[in-house]
Amino acid sequence: MASASKNIFLSENSVVYSYLVNAETELAGGTNPIHLPSIDFDTIQATFGRKITSGIVADIYEVKDCSPARVYKVIPRHSFVNGDEIVITKIAGELNVAPTFYSAFLVKQKINYVVIEMDDAGKSLEKWTEILAENQKTHENTEKGRRFHEMVKKILSPYSNSATTENSRADKVSIGQAITMLYTNEETFYYELFYKIKILAEKHIAYVDAHIGNILHNHSTNNDLHLIDFDAADLTPDTPIAAEKSILGSSYNKAHFIRFKELSKSPASKELIQWFVFQIKKTRLNHEPTLT
Repeated sequence: MASASKNIFLSENSVVYSYLVNAETELAGGTNPIHLPSIDFDTIQATFGRKITSGIVADIYEVKDCSPARVYKVIPRHSFVNGDEIVITKIAGELNVAPTFYSAFLVKQKINYVVIEMDDAGKSLEKWTEILAENQKTHENTEKGRRFHEMVKKILSPYSNSATTENSRADKVSIGQAITMLYTNEETFYYELFYKIKILAEKHIAYVDAHIGNILHNHSTNNDLHLIDFDAADLTPDTPIAAEKSILGSSYNKAHFIRFKELSKSPASKELIQWFVFQIKKTRLNHEPTLT
């Protein structure tokens, strides 16, 4: 074991730095394990706020009383299979591709957890499809609904004292609709997405999970986006391999790339697409990749 004071996964700006700076470290991650500072949950429990959401593997909690807002990504230790997830998360944060990274550490409880502390960079595109649908429905129906309910009350009032209720559920707008409502246009969104993926590829990182739940739209920064969830990302030997895997190694990414090609009109978009095609050709012995 070693002291966490020299641990690259603990920033002095972390809200738990004072608790972890002298903590012992333990290895975590079955593949490419890394040393993380370890601490009992009771010691840092006060820094945990409400649970924001639950995923298939990890839960997201707010970091209590932190401004600007931060979150904890909490992963059961037995589900933390590759130490590279944290290595890539840290690098991506430094490149402004992902939320800023502050710390990663082990929490000891009955079940042990790996916790990643990072900025709260906004809601996912998937969540925005729900929010925008609700906002749209509210905007369209507020006045019309008010008049309708007043009319129904007048008709029913002689016969019943029961209240009139409305059945509703959280619908979603389409991905295309959400993109158009959040960004200048669809092309702008796809350019931002693949520009960020290119930045990672240039650092030999393949990002292969551009599911809409992993794309964060920061509503306050005018067209900016961040990527999250690097458990499926890969550290590769070089840029061409990273670029190829980023496009062809995922059905999500490939579908996004095909859509980007369909929409591309600006010189910047066309140049970015050609960059990926050129990198993929390097790994395919100059054979045109299958992107349709």
